[in-house]
Amino acid sequence: MILFTTIAFLIQCFFWLAFAVGYRRARKPVGLRSRPSSRPTPVSVVVAARNEESRLPDLIASLDAQSHPEFEVLIVDDASDDGTAAVVEAAAKSRSWLRLLRVTRPGYPRKKTALTTGIAAAKYDVMAFTDADCRPSPEWLSRLAERHDMYDEDVVVVGYALFDREPGPLNLMARYVALITSFQAAATIGLGMPFMAFGTNLSYRRRTFNSVGGFADGLLSLSGDDDLFVQHVHAAGAARIVWMADQDAAVSTRSMTTFGAWLVQKKRHSSAGRYFRGPVKIAGLFYWFSLTAVLLGPLFTRWSGLAGFVAWLIIHALCIGNAFCHFKAKDLIPRVPVLAVLYTVYNALMPAAGFIKPSKRWK
Repeated sequence: MILFTTIAFLIQCFFWLAFAVGYRRARKPVGLRSRPSSRPTPVSVVVAARNEESRLPDLIASLDAQSHPEFEVLIVDDASDDGTAAVVEAAAKSRSWLRLLRVTRPGYPRKKTALTTGIAAAKYDVMAFTDADCRPSPEWLSRLAERHDMYDEDVVVVGYALFDREPGPLNLMARYVALITSFQAAATIGLGMPFMAFGTNLSYRRRTFNSVGGFADGLLSLSGDDDLFVQHVHAAGAARIVWMADQDAAVSTRSMTTFGAWLVQKKRHSSAGRYFRGPVKIAGLFYWFSLTAVLLGPLFTRWSGLAGFVAWLIIHALCIGNAFCHFKAKDLIPRVPVLAVLYTVYNALMPAAGFIKPSKRWK
């Protein structure tokens, strides 16, 4: 058993050191064009919304404040039961850039169907995606457009979202898991093996979307309009996947108000893992088994297992320290010993739950 936990610890060391190297690389763009475009690239923002009446006003206000000179916003109402459509229609009367689209006969998977409707109706080739409960920073669209202009080739720009800092243990845990996920997404992009993205902050060209058949590669999964799509684009060589590290290109959102709702959301997100590509699944299984073994080590090998887990905590903290500073989450660093233990428990349970019994309902 000691040999087994030692091997698991070494595998985890390999993963986290690789993550640290990949994260550093992701923050340094390569392959840039020698002369960036002189005219800002117009952008179409596509948002899939279902029963978001209370959240849309904040999103629309944030889009009102965008510094980018030329953009449109298409909010796709996915057969909502509340006043989602009425909120958008009222706001559109005074905003020429805002349009409402309706999905009256939603098909599975609902969010992807709604997004595809918006993509087909978009005016511009470069598109940006966020969620109805998000608040993009004023420079969001400008930074995304600049990133597209920086490359001679088509790119998929993967950004990140920050949870608002609020009191309570749920907010600490939700922020920690979200930032670890963002760190790993950036790291794998930097290593040239992208497997994750975020529908809250994502941008690509319509021709990239069309060139890979849209979401056709992941229509069996409720989730994956971000992760599965990025994996498909990378495998097809349809575009370069790049990380948007700029802090003023981040998107803000609020975490769930109950642990139950948060766990349901995370289970839905993790369910896309069933449809990940083979190499990603294999790497994910190595990561999951080794992390779970490090967590359980103290139960079977006592002091040696505990020493291994403490050493893992130290390596984990050292690898994520700079990233958490960049993500404006310094307050989480002193809490790493507790949060990392909870993270390993979460990581041992949640991916398995989403993989074995995937969610079939969006909202």
